Amino acid sequence: MNRIQLKIYHDQIGKILSGTLTTGDLVPGERELAAAYGTNVMNAKAAVNLLARRGLVRRKRHAGTRIGPAVAPELLNSLQGTGDKLAVLLTSPNPTGIHWDGETCLAFRKHAAELGFSVIQLEIPVEREELKSYLSALAGLQPEAVAVLDDNFDHETLFQFREYFSRFPVPVARLNRLGASVPFNTPNTVSLDIDHYENGRRAGSAALSADLPTVILTLSSQIKQIKPNAHFFDKLEGIRDVFREAGQQSPRLMVLSEESLQELGDLIRNGKCRLVLSLNLEIAVHGYDFLRRQNLKCPANYRILGIDDLAQYRSYQFSTVVIPKSVIGSVMADLACRRMPRPLHTNLSIRMAGDLLRRKTF
Repeated sequence: MNRIQLKIYHDQIGKILSGTLTTGDLVPGERELAAAYGTNVMNAKAAVNLLARRGLVRRKRHAGTRIGPAVAPELLNSLQGTGDKLAVLLTSPNPTGIHWDGETCLAFRKHAAELGFSVIQLEIPVEREELKSYLSALAGLQPEAVAVLDDNFDHETLFQFREYFSRFPVPVARLNRLGASVPFNTPNTVSLDIDHYENGRRAGSAALSADLPTVILTLSSQIKQIKPNAHFFDKLEGIRDVFREAGQQSPRLMVLSEESLQELGDLIRNGKCRLVLSLNLEIAVHGYDFLRRQNLKCPANYRILGIDDLAQYRSYQFSTVVIPKSVIGSVMADLACRRMPRPLHTNLSIRMAGDLLRRKTF
């Protein structure tokens, strides 16, 4: 859209926000708008057409164009400054920061802008009833692209409200950070799945190349539920498969506890462990802090290789197998904004493996 068209469009949104125009009010005709803005009727018509596409006005041949049902002020505010290609990025209100964070959102916005989209970023409401009305209102805006960055606690809620995602006019791109463990079966989604098995293989390969006595560290709760907890199970299987294929025995699996960490400290002192392979960085930090109190230092006495990444642990001397968060944002923007024909694009599951970030220990 050109500058004049967007000016007319944004001004009408401003009038709705200010209460100058309310539900049922007649919108100035296209000729009247054209005269008011010193432009031609085609520009005015394009602006009104976009208002209609967003559900903000209702057009009737003999009754004129009238303001549609009320839209939440926060949604109207978010439309200010947007163009005719709208991308909605829905995010968790309390993200864990393990696989996506502000860097991911920034990369999404940047790549979407390169593809000609205006992005509005909104938090997923926590209350169930609020979520229903929120998704319905968003679907009413008829955005040209929709992406969801959620976290563990959101999966069940989003699955229960999957019919609301089917109301969007475009496939909903979703980051599935648990891999394939949680279904999100709607006829209108495409998911980017974190490939934890491949990350396990990458970690296993790094451990093999280091050629050091290795111990795998995990949590007791993950051992008890290792099968259903696919993102841990897949990592563990990937590590074990690499050692199996190399004709070597898989590293010993130790459950995180004070007793096991005491034993791990003894193994390090006796030269029977030089590499701790942690299934995530929170586990690694528990081990690191305990061993430090035992006067065992990383990397002087042993090394740690973790899977996943958390910003608050970047000062630790770990090596980590992760997917760069900015890459996730760019890929999500591609999935949402550069769509294939719908029959080829919905109900897809795209696997995404990580990269090895080398810090001070490797």
